[in-house]
Amino acid sequence: MWKMMNNIHMSQDQYHKTIRNVILLIPLWWLIGLKPLIFHFTVLYLFLRFILQFKKNIWLIKVTFAHKLLFSFILIYSFSLIINSFRAETERIIGSIYNLSYWIMGLLIMILVQNLYFGKEKIIQLSKVSQFHNCSF
Repeated sequence: MWKMMNNIHMSQDQYHKTIRNVILLIPLWWLIGLKPLIFHFTVLYLFLRFILQFKKNIWLIKVTFAHKLLFSFILIYSFSLIINSFRAETERIIGSIYNLSYWIMGLLIMILVQNLYFGKEKIIQLSKVSQFHNCSF
């Protein structure tokens, strides 16, 4: 893993392998208690690697209207959470933060998919791997 961190540029195949390995290791993540957070960490890691590839040409990253709309929703959700955090129960605030993290993760995935071409074959392979795990659990 540290070898990958030293090499800033990841090929699209490396992105695919990282996603595939995370999906294949879902039973391990479940056993060690990381399943609720592993997808967040994976998406954050992949997105940061993606941003580092474009750090000199950040304007080359494609951001669509849908991304901007979802980002606006995330900002409004965040402000609502901040405003209401003093009035609501702690459990509800923690639950809302967890939900907000999924919206943020979704936005990062959308930007990655928009800017990286995985190809139909890679998407079919990933869907087969995830369907296998859905059937086995």
